[in-house]
Formats: sequence, C-alpha cells, structure tokens
Amino acid sequence: MKKIMFLMMLACITLSANASEKSTTDKVSKILEIVPDKSTRFDIEALFGKPGTYVETQVSNQWTYSTANTALTFVWSTNNNKVQNFNYRYVNKDPQDWNTETAARFDVGNSTLNEMVQTLGKPNGLMVSAKTQSLRYEYRNCIVLLEFKNNVLCRYSVEGNNKG
Repeated sequence: MKKIMFLMMLACITLSANASEKSTTDKVSKILEIVPDKSTRFDIEALFGKPGTYVETQVSNQWTYSTANTALTFVWSTNNNKVQNFNYRYVNKDPQDWNTETAARFDVGNSTLNEMVQTLGKPNGLMVSAKTQSLRYEYRNCIVLLEFKNNVLCRYSVEGNNKG
C-alpha cells in the first residue's frame, strides 16, 4: 500500500511539473506581443502572472520568470511603469545542426522579427528594446545572431566551427 501511495504521489508531482513547464512555454510564445515603451507591468502580469523573482529600485524594476530551461526578464521605469526592455533565454538540451541553406531566407532590410522566428523556431536568446531587437540561435555546429532595427532585419552573422 505504501508503494502504491508513493507511486501515486510521484505521478501527481510529475504531472504537475510537466503542466507547469508546458504552461510557461505556452505563455513565453506571447513575448513578441510585448511592446517596449507601450506595454505596462500590468500587461506583463496579465500574461505571465506574478514574477518568480523581482528587484525594485528608485529608478527601475525588474521581474524574472524562470523554469528549468528558460528565463524571461522584464525591466521598466518606475516613472511610467512601461516596459523599457526585456530578454528571454532558452537552453536547448538537444541542439540541431545548422542548415546553411536557411541563410538564403534572410532578407536584410525586409525580413521581420516575427518572420525569422517563424523560419528558425524558438530562439535561444531574444533581447528587445524600443528600437532594437536581437535573436540568438545556438546550433550544434554554430551560433546564428540576427539584429533588427524597428523589427526589420538589419544584419546577421553565422559563427561556426568545424569540430565534429
């Protein structure tokens, strides 16, 4: 009977942890809806709930939401409670190889941030301020960095290695 109770308790904990991870991942997909200098802390709280950690000073506030493999941090001014910038970090435990043909889809001056996320998938890093944005993708054989100004691709780099 004790074994059955233990297994049931373990199953409940596992289901709860998986549901929490999925819920956070689903909410993280909404980060591109956040607009610096327009979105407020109330918008953030409506999307993500209360932060896991926070830092409040006289000039700015910072809220961080974390899971085992993600971190999402928002910073806003105490003067107007509007988001100044935010960053997102995702650790992919099973990175894939970079497909060099994918770079042909990068159209500097035309491709948007949303298009690049649709093309490349979930980024390993995302930094957003009012005028500039950057995406970081970590592959097994390289790192791809994309820089945007006003959500339009302005430059990119692929930094690789030839190690097996």
